[in-house]
Amino acid sequence: MKAFARVFAVGLMTVALATFVACGDDDTPTPQPDSVETPDDGDTDTTEPGDDVKPDEDVDAREDTDPGEEPEPDTKEDADTEDDTDTKEDADTEDDTDTDTEEPPECVKDCEGRTCGLDPVCGESCGECDTDGGEICVEMIGQCLEAKNWDTDKPTSWGPAGLVQTLDLPDTGTSKEVCFDYTDDGDGDNGLSGVKGLIGNALKDAHTFGIIFEFEDVTNFENSGEFRLIGLMGEPDKSEGAEPGDYLINEDSYIREAAVPMITFPGSEVTNRVLTTPKARFVLTIPVQENLVISASLSDAQIKGDVVACDDDDKCADGVVIENGVLSGILTKQDFQRVADDLVAWCDAQPEDERDSMCGYLKPSTINMVLGLFDLHKKSDGTYVPKNVDEGFPANALSACVQFTLSKIVIKGFIPEEPAAE
Repeated sequence: MKAFARVFAVGLMTVALATFVACGDDDTPTPQPDSVETPDDGDTDTTEPGDDVKPDEDVDAREDTDPGEEPEPDTKEDADTEDDTDTKEDADTEDDTDTDTEEPPECVKDCEGRTCGLDPVCGESCGECDTDGGEICVEMIGQCLEAKNWDTDKPTSWGPAGLVQTLDLPDTGTSKEVCFDYTDDGDGDNGLSGVKGLIGNALKDAHTFGIIFEFEDVTNFENSGEFRLIGLMGEPDKSEGAEPGDYLINEDSYIREAAVPMITFPGSEVTNRVLTTPKARFVLTIPVQENLVISASLSDAQIKGDVVACDDDDKCADGVVIENGVLSGILTKQDFQRVADDLVAWCDAQPEDERDSMCGYLKPSTINMVLGLFDLHKKSDGTYVPKNVDEGFPANALSACVQFTLSKIVIKGFIPEEPAAE
């Protein structure tokens, strides 16, 4: 579970799925969301069936009479006689009519940020790569990239870096002030702000997660110009001669077939010692267990923070310190539901007496509780509005926001591979 916690913390999936444990613990108070919607099939701009139906409103719909037909208050024999008068031909005619008038809903594929591979909604192609020109489709991120040999093309040096030292989930008031605003109403958005008390403990030892940000090729931390901020995973270097703050990188931080980092924020800048990034979308690969790896997308992710304690004379060679850091992003209901389904299926396949303790939290009630925290509706044009079922905007996205700090580290290389078992 250690790798599971680490990768979730890199993206906001840490906070979202830590709520599984918090909400699933019978001894822990659970949040009371305004409403709990059922999962939808995608990010569509339509109201989910049943959103406006109260539990006792479907009684009339279950009557065996046709609309507008007066019910017969006669005996069961009369009812049976009437039923016998309905010929198969009439039933077939009615069925044919329904078939002709009711068309299945059109699937709207989502290729946002993808140039190849299959979209995650409809499973349709997002494009083809120039394989003759040496390109490959990296299905994980849906991008055409130049094929590389990991053994010869993997990184051998890294830029200045910082370790995520602290993580904190801001409360509702603080969220409005510091988190990113996705609805353009002037207030920061954070659908998890109301459960700060539940999942705060999951974040208190953030420095043990091994979350690292590399400031690629940055030499000026006053005004850097554009660069790539790279998210990595690592652990302290405990080899002989290593200094405190020396870190080694996990190779799983990279897409090996293309030798590129899995998480990047291109177009990042430090201006007057303030770090900002544009919105980015990436796929988180989540190694829950050795035999279970799941993936989920984090979209419109952004970072900001103040660069401090960095001496430009040494170009932050000994590491970067960030204070007042904020990381926000969007998790769609579609991606969350896919992750939940994968986890439930994996748990169901385990022998009952050997199931991971996590499986005890994956109850339908827990999943619905987490879905009840989803606070935004993502429209078909990619913009967001606050959830409002009455106006046709059911919640299909969760805004999540954490505050963080970085402490100085120096990246020395990759974690050595463990020798193969004999």
